[in-house]
Amino acid sequence: MTDKELLYIRTIAEERTISAAAKKLFVMQPALSHCLSTLEKDVGTPLFIRTPSGLDMTYAGQCYYEMAVEILDIYNDYRQKISDISSMRRGNVRFGMTRYISSIIAPKVLPEFSRQYPNIDIHLEERTSNELEASVISRKLNFGVHHVMDEPLGAKKGADSVDHDSRLYQQILSQDEFCVVLPEGHPAAAQAMHLAGYTYPVLDPGCLQDEPFVLETKNHRMRNVADEIIRRVGICPKIRLETEMFTTALDLVKAGYGVSIINAYYLRSVSDLSGCRLYSIPKKYKPYWYLCIFRLAKGHMSFASQALYDMIVREEWS
Repeated sequence: MTDKELLYIRTIAEERTISAAAKKLFVMQPALSHCLSTLEKDVGTPLFIRTPSGLDMTYAGQCYYEMAVEILDIYNDYRQKISDISSMRRGNVRFGMTRYISSIIAPKVLPEFSRQYPNIDIHLEERTSNELEASVISRKLNFGVHHVMDEPLGAKKGADSVDHDSRLYQQILSQDEFCVVLPEGHPAAAQAMHLAGYTYPVLDPGCLQDEPFVLETKNHRMRNVADEIIRRVGICPKIRLETEMFTTALDLVKAGYGVSIINAYYLRSVSDLSGCRLYSIPKKYKPYWYLCIFRLAKGHMSFASQALYDMIVREEWS
């Protein structure tokens, strides 16, 4: 049994076809098929069965896969520790962020990191929050940055907290509010009040029950938060349009096509807010999300990964 065989079987199990696994491993498909056939002869039983939807693991295959994952994780930890011995003279960092967070954080930290550690290779993946969590858990990424809907239990800014998934640790970087966005001159603006402790005039979204909403699609966490705020308010508004980009929703609000609920931090990055007005949402509806950096609860982090992780934590993201 070699590390190559372990990697091959793990990749076949995850990709579920020989062709997809061969492409990911950068090997010829016949060579990978031969390796699998030889290994199954050595084991004495099939590891996979063919189905219309791809290769499924047999019980023996599942056992082999779990062993392969565990051994490869141990081996990868060893390689990370050996890399540390070089004292940052070489190494790599693999981390991920959601796409819009990437546009904010990457320009602020990566140039300085590269000046301090010019020989460290950086690989950034931009994915959804769920994809990032899965990649960190599977050790494909060293850490990730994303938003979570609810404040982690017992967490404080700069302090570790066990995530809802006990395999992850996370740190809060900032708490960001959501606000109602109305077209300029919208009649609901008359119900807004100026209250202490709020960024904008306060408007209860309950008055928007009969208004058409323009929101991001449900695969975005911003939409998840907006839906939760709407649920807490207790209304069931018409969703007139869903879009992949909050900027598209904003432009449609400006054009009078509907109203929206958007994160205020993102809106502050927009150069032109003319044509719309922003309103704070009453705090009783918990109109927030939390920017968090997260990593594995157990497992080694290389010096290079830890250095970039700490650099992100030290920055001010509010």
